[in-house]
Amino acid sequence: MPAPHEVRVRESAEVALPPATDSSWARAAALIVALPLMVYAPVLFFGKTFILRDHAMYVVPSRWHLARALASGQLPEWWSAVGLGAPFAANPAHCVFYPPAWLAGVLPVAFGADLLLLLHIAWGGLGLMLLSRRLGARPLGAVVAAASFMLSGYFSGVLPQCLAPLTLAWTPWIGWGADRLAAASTSREALRRGLELAALFAAAILSGDPAGILDAGLVAGMVLLARAPTWRTGARGLAIVAGAAAAAVALAALLVVPSLHLLGDSERASGVNLAAAEEFSMHPLRLLEMFWPGLLGDPFEPAANVLAALDPNPAGVWAYSLHLGAGVVALAWFGAAKGARDRRILLASAAVLLLLAMGKYTPVHALYYNLVPIARLVRFPEKHAAGAIVLLAALAGAGFSTVCAAAPSRRLVA
Repeated sequence: MPAPHEVRVRESAEVALPPATDSSWARAAALIVALPLMVYAPVLFFGKTFILRDHAMYVVPSRWHLARALASGQLPEWWSAVGLGAPFAANPAHCVFYPPAWLAGVLPVAFGADLLLLLHIAWGGLGLMLLSRRLGARPLGAVVAAASFMLSGYFSGVLPQCLAPLTLAWTPWIGWGADRLAAASTSREALRRGLELAALFAAAILSGDPAGILDAGLVAGMVLLARAPTWRTGARGLAIVAGAAAAAVALAALLVVPSLHLLGDSERASGVNLAAAEEFSMHPLRLLEMFWPGLLGDPFEPAANVLAALDPNPAGVWAYSLHLGAGVVALAWFGAAKGARDRRILLASAAVLLLLAMGKYTPVHALYYNLVPIARLVRFPEKHAAGAIVLLAALAGAGFSTVCAAAPSRRLVA
């Protein structure tokens, strides 16, 4: 018999939590939308803006030209202010056929360009919430997952880029759509969810970043294979994903057709060689930055960066940071270890994407380059880290909810 002052707790017990209500999920969604608006309040309310890389030098002038054309009732086909003139609508970088970018036509241009980024952070967070929910996260865990994604070093680091943040925001939604497809119980339901996935893919295509779209496709395939209940349904789902991608190309034909024509006149018409395709490969030591931001020093100042001394032929840095947080990574591991087999497959999938992100530093990317023809049209392997961040953040939400549901596993002494 235990002493009266001792309380024994059964090993591996779980707390019986009440089911999450619709109002709980609504509050979680509201918090997720509010979070980036609070973090970036200086941009939203106090006249600050993003100044590094493409945003000030390329994105804002591009939005200005788009806004001026929209104000005159036109969609701009040409930009005469660049050199001797350059195609405008045919270049995905200008987002002419991406309706959210038309904010620049109804708001002050610089503010509209900034607000577009903040709205996409929130949109990506909502998609991550839904994906994490499907993996078993409860509302608070889903908020943790979304916050980890929205405020990650990777997402924050690519905000000043031209297209990457817009397409990245659609990646969790595409993963969510693929998970819904994996759970379809009938062929009719699978077809309907395939059409929904096609719409998500089309939106991602219109947002403009080819490498980001390819990464989102990899995430979709990985989620589907991990979550499909049988290999047969997985094979059916992959076929539907391929069909959804083809349908998405058709839905986005207004952008795809002129872009392909423009591609034919570019240096990428016949693809890029392996050396060019592996430009901006992620050095393996940068994985440490997922746990400790800035551990290797300033990535853009060779004299203040460890990698400059270790690598005589650096591949360049795409994202300012890869920081996700040791706690988030630990929660992702815990969520996979304590969850079903599908979560462990997703954790392994994230590792595969990180290997692809390393580009020239491992043989994995070269194999991928040779086996996947479309991969020869894109560069910057480090962009594949985005898909890994999405999967790890979603698993972290499930892991957080698992931790909260678990009772203490050791004796409590009063």
